[in-house]
Amino acid sequence: MTELASQRVGIATPPSFLAKPLLASGKVIELLTEWQVEPIPYHLIWPGQNPENTNTRRLINFLLEKVQGPFN
Repeated sequence: MTELASQRVGIATPPSFLAKPLLASGKVIELLTEWQVEPIPYHLIWPGQNPENTNTRRLINFLLEKVQGPFN
């Protein structure tokens, strides 16, 4: 999605955590600033209260760090 936009071949609507670095670097510009894509709800579901698996915990931490949402 962002690859073609960064090559100035098209328009993209990537999530903000993908768009911010490209905007900061100047590889893309923001168009239609008054228009926003409706947020898509998502859920993290795993068995038990505390995930014991290290990879599961890493994924959860990554998502909490990178993705903006009502849980932040």
